[in-house]
Amino acid sequence: INIPWICPNNTEAINAILEELRLILENHDIDGLFIDFFRYPSPYHGLTSVLSCFCDFCKAKAEEMDINWEETRKGIKNFVKKISTLTEGKIIALKDELTIPKIFQYISHNHHLLNFFNFRQHSIASFVSEIRWLVKRSGRELGLDIFTPSLSWLVGQDYSLLRDKCDWMKPMVYCTCLGPACIPAEVAGLIRGLQEINPKISDKYLLKMISRFFDVTLTWDSLDKLNAKGFPEDLVRIETKRAKEAVENRVPIYTGIEAVITDICSVSPFKVKDYVKLALDGGADGVVLSWDARLIPRENLQAIREMLKY
Repeated sequence: INIPWICPNNTEAINAILEELRLILENHDIDGLFIDFFRYPSPYHGLTSVLSCFCDFCKAKAEEMDINWEETRKGIKNFVKKISTLTEGKIIALKDELTIPKIFQYISHNHHLLNFFNFRQHSIASFVSEIRWLVKRSGRELGLDIFTPSLSWLVGQDYSLLRDKCDWMKPMVYCTCLGPACIPAEVAGLIRGLQEINPKISDKYLLKMISRFFDVTLTWDSLDKLNAKGFPEDLVRIETKRAKEAVENRVPIYTGIEAVITDICSVSPFKVKDYVKLALDGGADGVVLSWDARLIPRENLQAIREMLKY
């Protein structure tokens, strides 16, 4: 991995984090903890980072789960090799087949991929469980800043495993901005990574696949247009609904929506108003205005206030 990242199975690092959190809970009058970055690297950081980690800590953890980590590594390499050999004809055929159910069906029939993704999800869930124990022991609450449902499995976050380990979740359904966890940036990173493996895969066909995957209409035919236009607002409703279904009403879902104006995000009052309405239409128990209150324009706050009156 070419970025600073802590493996969730690195016991020394995890113990240090838990100790820091313990001190915070013991020495500060707070309602609870709201944690972010409890995950593996995302497509934004490159496909190589997504297909990690195979360190000694992970190997030891995999052995505890009766997973042959070396065979899993070889299986991942073979999967990447298959992508590299896809012909243009096969790519064209795939563009209309790439739906979420079909992807998970393929993974379930690939022993190595299934072990890989299950291992990562259980590793993250185990780490969150330890934080949950600390927080509950102190009588506080734990909130999770979590990837949007359609992408969370890529970073080891499984809503169904995490729903009993927190008090509420905030799915990051960011349709416009271009930073980590923002859907356009993550999709762009995934596309660039796939094109590095197989240059025959064009922006046009990959964006058609992405459109099918998210179940939204994307008319863009290039990454430049995706970065400029983002995803349709209705994705907020779709992803919120998916999050609600995944947690089965066991914990509240407070959809995270963009409301700021920065160098990587600019949301108008009209758009943020639509975001709030669509999140509530999707069943959200509330919304979280992301991601820095100091950077949310007054007109955006006013638009949200007016919408909530109705």
